[in-house]
Amino acid sequence: MINIDFLDIAVLAAVTLAIVNAIKKATGDTLGYWYMLISAGVGAALYAIGLYAPDVVIGFIVVGLVASGIYDTYKKT
Repeated sequence: MINIDFLDIAVLAAVTLAIVNAIKKATGDTLGYWYMLISAGVGAALYAIGLYAPDVVIGFIVVGLVASGIYDTYKKT
């Protein structure tokens, strides 16, 4: 049985929201209800990565997301 905590779900939701908002920003609001399917796919992929990937792969993904966020924040100023 898979044991998933509320904190795991919250982190997964926050990362999914950030990725989908980045996609929405890049494409504009032209996809409409397709963002629901995009968010479901991104969430499922992130869940699978978190469940099955080794810790080093998860670390690379987290570092990449953080670096991308820092770059985007720096670029806005």
